Amino acid sequence: MSIESNITQVARILGYQSESPIYLCKALTAPAGGGEGLADFGIDVIRSCLSFNAYEQNIQSSKGLEAPGRTINLTGTKGYIAERKDKLCTYAHLASVAQRTTIDRMIVYNPQFVEEGHIIVGKALAAIIAAAHLDCGRSYLRTWQILEYIGFFTEEDNGVNPSWLHTSINMDTHVPVALPEKGGNCAGAADMLGAMSIECQHNSSLYDIECTNGHPMPPAFSSVQQGSDVPNAVQESDRKRSADISFSKSGGDQRKAKQVRRQKDSPTESFLAQESIKCQENRLPTPQESYFTADIARAIERVDHKLSKDVLERLILGSGSAQSVLVVQEAIQTWRGRADLSYLQISNHSSKAQTYNNISLISQQITGLNLFRRYQISYLFEECGGCETPSLSGFVATPGYIVSGERRAGNPRNNAEAELTRAMMKQVLPHVKRESSEWRKGYKDVSNLRILARRFHILQGRFGRGILALIPYPLQSYQTGLELSDNMLLKVPESIFPQIVSILDHSQGDYLRELSKAAWKTIGTMLYQPRDFCPPFQLEIIEPSYILEQPKDLHTILPLLN
Repeated sequence: MSIESNITQVARILGYQSESPIYLCKALTAPAGGGEGLADFGIDVIRSCLSFNAYEQNIQSSKGLEAPGRTINLTGTKGYIAERKDKLCTYAHLASVAQRTTIDRMIVYNPQFVEEGHIIVGKALAAIIAAAHLDCGRSYLRTWQILEYIGFFTEEDNGVNPSWLHTSINMDTHVPVALPEKGGNCAGAADMLGAMSIECQHNSSLYDIECTNGHPMPPAFSSVQQGSDVPNAVQESDRKRSADISFSKSGGDQRKAKQVRRQKDSPTESFLAQESIKCQENRLPTPQESYFTADIARAIERVDHKLSKDVLERLILGSGSAQSVLVVQEAIQTWRGRADLSYLQISNHSSKAQTYNNISLISQQITGLNLFRRYQISYLFEECGGCETPSLSGFVATPGYIVSGERRAGNPRNNAEAELTRAMMKQVLPHVKRESSEWRKGYKDVSNLRILARRFHILQGRFGRGILALIPYPLQSYQTGLELSDNMLLKVPESIFPQIVSILDHSQGDYLRELSKAAWKTIGTMLYQPRDFCPPFQLEIIEPSYILEQPKDLHTILPLLN
């Protein structure tokens, strides 16, 4: 990937809009050029942001006021804040954030570096934070929003609980960075700017749709309680700009979006036509008026990867649809009727090797089993430290960036990926001889499972644990042609997947979170409770034909899952 592409990706991850990332270009090449000064400045910026936030909270608490959407933290003594600064400004924590956000994949590495990998990546992210601070006009408020947006305060085993510092603001309430008009240039930036420069007009902003806690909410989902976590001053000054994704109305994009919608006999066209009829019969907004608006269609078209574009469209249309309810119903029927398949359930007493074997036993060819496989993979990911390690790429709980701590040439991320996979192999296939044909096959399978588990973890982190049950998959009954296989999710590039999740959230985030919460009550019971003592679920006795008659809307789908 070229440096211009790297800059574009990092700018998107940070929430840049169409302004010139003057300093960001320098930051991304810092590890190759030894940009110690920018990295040191980044550490100072983080510390200053924490002091700034503590000062704001003390001012608000002294006046007896509460800022909109946040609770005042009264424990911010000097010693307390100093302790938080020390924990957040370690290179290990910085490297973990870089990995989790996939920024580490955009960094230019120097193979001659002798420093450990996590130090290189940590310094690079510190330099990037410094660059964002400079690019946004040296505003500590904006820089704080960027840090929140990338999950800098997310609790990890070498991080801190974000509630110690602040009550977290919804990550999609971040206002795009406003960059200064003046500043230097860097090589290759001009070409990249042409691709990034998109006019963002007030009428086309996705934020003109009603919002719930910072998430754009179509009218069909307006039953969710409304509110806003963005301070009024920020809303007024930046309300005309969208968040990390631009939804401007360029003529070429409009024509492309119309061409896609006009494709006759396509699964998308057929699904939208059927849903529109059902919505009109129930006097509900159609998909084009709620979760598949022209803005969303344009956002899909801008995804620069054909398979990823298809995956995104399937997620937007299929997730939370009537077909997804049938996924849960078929899983219940399989769980209830196949007492011989005891390995479908998750046991806290099973070893990692046994859990891996259960995943292998669950056939994707039998209706109702794929849902259990998804949750077994997710469980194995958690048991192996996936949710606690410094990186989502760390399937095994290991400190730092390199498992062995050895200094090795090459890309630190690739070295870490390979070493973590080998460590995982020792736990899930302990008796397989290394470098045998069985070991090589297992190595590939484990590597793919780790990638797939990262996808699941990101989805669950954004929409809740039940979301994996709300994504229709192939071979289920009553298919629409929009089912999504795990293999398709696996093939989405690492750098694009967060963009896909963000667009899905803009389309119907609050809707999916409500359904996920309801679905997990059923899924959790099937995964962890004995079936003999479980009374029938309401969903078990509903006719599939009735489910299929329901349009995709909170008022019609949620009662089926409750």
